[in-house]
This record gives sequence, C-alpha cells and structure tokens, in this order.
Amino acid sequence: MAGSACNSSNAVRSPPDAPRVDSMPSSEATPDVAVKSDVIGPSDRGVTPDGLIRREAADESTAQADWKNACSVYARALCQRAFACYAFIFLNHFKDVQHCEDRYGGTDCERQVTSVGSTIAPRDLESCATALSAQSCAKRLLGRPRECLWQGSLQDNATCTYDLQCQSGWCDLVSGTWCGSCKPKIPFGDSCPNPGGAGCQEGLMCGSTICSISVKDGGVCRGTEIVTCGNPIPAGSPCLWTFDCAWGNACIGGLCAPWKELGEACEGDDYYACNLEKDEFCPYGTGGTRCTAITRVGIGENCAVLGAFCTGDARCTKPDAGSSYFCTPPLEDGAFCDSTSECRFPSLCIDGKCRTAADVAGSCK
Repeated sequence: MAGSACNSSNAVRSPPDAPRVDSMPSSEATPDVAVKSDVIGPSDRGVTPDGLIRREAADESTAQADWKNACSVYARALCQRAFACYAFIFLNHFKDVQHCEDRYGGTDCERQVTSVGSTIAPRDLESCATALSAQSCAKRLLGRPRECLWQGSLQDNATCTYDLQCQSGWCDLVSGTWCGSCKPKIPFGDSCPNPGGAGCQEGLMCGSTICSISVKDGGVCRGTEIVTCGNPIPAGSPCLWTFDCAWGNACIGGLCAPWKELGEACEGDDYYACNLEKDEFCPYGTGGTRCTAITRVGIGENCAVLGAFCTGDARCTKPDAGSSYFCTPPLEDGAFCDSTSECRFPSLCIDGKCRTAADVAGSCK
C-alpha cells in the first residue's frame, strides 16, 4: 500500500481546499423579483389577473436567466484559477475543470447568491469572475480579490451559511456543518479557525502558524500549534507548515524554501514540497525519495501503487481483507454515509446523509 492515494492523503495536515467558493452549494431562497399585486394591480395598470401572473413569471424567468449566465461565468473562472494554482489538490477533488464547474455553478450557485442577506446582483458575480481570472496564484493565497468580497445585510451573530450573507463578510461555520453565525473578521496576530480558508481581515491569510513553546529555526513544535492571521512567510524564514509560506515555497526542514521539481530529492520533506501547480507530490515515508508525477487511475482500477491516485473525488478503498485497493466512486448527494470522506466533494456527511449546503441552509438555527 506504500504511496497509494488512500493512506497518504490522510497522513498529513490538510491543505486549503481546492476552491471553497463560499462553500457553494447553497440555500433555498429565490430572487424576490415578481411584480407585487399590491404595487401594480389590475385596477391601476389595466392588467387582468391572468396577465399579471404571466408578467410575474416573465420577470422571474429573466432574472433566473441572468443569474444562470453569471453563475456559469463565475464558476468557470473560479475553477480554472484553482486548477492553475493547485493542480495536485484540485485533481484530488475534481476530475477536471468541467466537473468543478458542475459542482459550483448552476442551481446551487443561483440559490446561494439569492439567499437571505445577500445583496449582490448578477453583474457583481461577473465582475468577480473577471478579477478571479486576472488574479495571480500568489495573490490567491491571500484570498479573493476585492471584487469578490461581498457584504450582506445580516448582522453579527445572525445564523448563516455563506460569507456573502453577512455584513462582516464572514460566516463562521461550525466544523462539519453548513451552519454558522456571522462574525467580525479576525485581525493580524489573532488565532483563526480555518487554515487556508476565510475569516481573516483583507490582505491576511489564516495560516501563520506559531507554537505555544519556543521553537528554534528548523525545529519541531513540541507544544500546541496555533494558527493565526498573518502574512505569508518568505523564503529562508522559519515555518511549521507548507501553506504558511509565500507562493512557490514549501516548509522544508523547518524553513520556507522553493518547491522541489520533478525528480528532485524530497525524502523527509513535506508531502506538498513539490510544485503545486503540477500534478506531483513528495511520497515521503512511503519508500519514495523524489518528487513523483501522479498517475490518475479510474473507478475499479488498482490504486495501491506508488504515485497512483484516484481520479477526482473517487476513493481508494479495500473492499475486503483479502483484496487489494481499488478506486470506488463517491456517494452522491442524499446517499447514506458514515463520514464526509465518502461523499462527493464538497458535500458533508450530516446526520448520516451526504448533504450540500442547499439541503440544510434553510433549517439552520
């Protein structure tokens, strides 16, 4: 089993998710665009009740078409940039860019952007898509561009599922759920709950790891690792985790250093020490000694080979004690589950079922 995707990927601290789009899928709300009968009625506009209904339906249809187009543009930009910056991580979640677009666009996107508290319009989503397409990977490490930092109408402590619902721009989700509460963004130096994720003030990243006990340069933290909001650590400076380092660097031997390239020695280094823009990894502790190109294997194929990873969000599992490891498909939304790792990304296993945010957002209390 050395080097297979099934045990290697869980042996290390998790990286930032390949795109977290405010955790799309979304809520049950729909645009309030219908013409109200108490504002425009048959008596003052000369429209029959039947005609009014048709007008409402036409207006709503136009709005839905606008959102559909905007969501498609947005999801494409988001997924293309995620693939360009984090190919290795991205391909552990999605088969390809289209697969990502299918999960983050469409109806799920439309429901999120029209959820309670959201104040954005389709043009805002399109402006965000343009900014995402132009954003460098180094900037992406610090979060979304300004055009994508939306503020909703929900006040602090209100129940939420998406960042865009909150006045603060941050919905602090309870771990393992799609429910949370609006919270103020976290300032420099304070601890943050989502390494690689949202929550820090603009221009900061949740990933500046410190140790509760003083650590010498290149040493190992013997105390508690505390993740704080801060700036990326430059090359040559002490680090505790690869994703604390500035773009193009990994935490190698306790110091941020440039990524290793294909074929370069990486034994004992971070699992993510190799170039993240390529589908490569460092199989440390598994018998490998150099940055290795990944072979993506499909459903039903053997994944117990060094460098073999299942395609997309398929899982490397062992059906029984006497068999080898094979790629098995993830559970679809709504299926019974025992853990989130069984569900199709980004669904969570909640109350024994794979659920999207749209499944539970309306019931958050």
